[in-house]
Amino acid sequence: MNTYKEVQGSVFWGRALFSAHLFAFTGIATYRAIFASQWPSWFLSLSIALFIFLLINFWQLSITVNGQSLTMAFGLLRKRLLLSEITSWQPTEYRWSKYGGWGIHRSARDGSVTWSAKGKSAVAMNTTARKYVVTSSNPEYLCQVITQFKKDNITRV
Repeated sequence: MNTYKEVQGSVFWGRALFSAHLFAFTGIATYRAIFASQWPSWFLSLSIALFIFLLINFWQLSITVNGQSLTMAFGLLRKRLLLSEITSWQPTEYRWSKYGGWGIHRSARDGSVTWSAKGKSAVAMNTTARKYVVTSSNPEYLCQVITQFKKDNITRV
């Protein structure tokens, strides 16, 4: 196996809610910028660009594992963990109460950095620096992939 890749789309209602906010804000901002002259026109352009950037970036979570690293990515935002830095990994249940919500954030309870799109299953990984949690549609298989790649690296050295 050369590369493992898993892609998770964000939840439908989250996409719909975010899109509705984008359209509502665009309408209000357009009205204020053009008709009410309360906001400068550059603010409208910047706001729309920011919403579109966020929508595109958080549309899906991508997890890629190769012989050297595990990469978690939301569009342009990505985190690469070297396999040699991952000290332990295991499937876990993803709970909002423990890890927060969707997106990229740090848990208030245990300080772990969470990359989540949807679902109730995840992989918890400890590295030499901190703990990471990434949601996965098949966490048991993702753990097997990490194990296999780490074994392959040990036999090559």
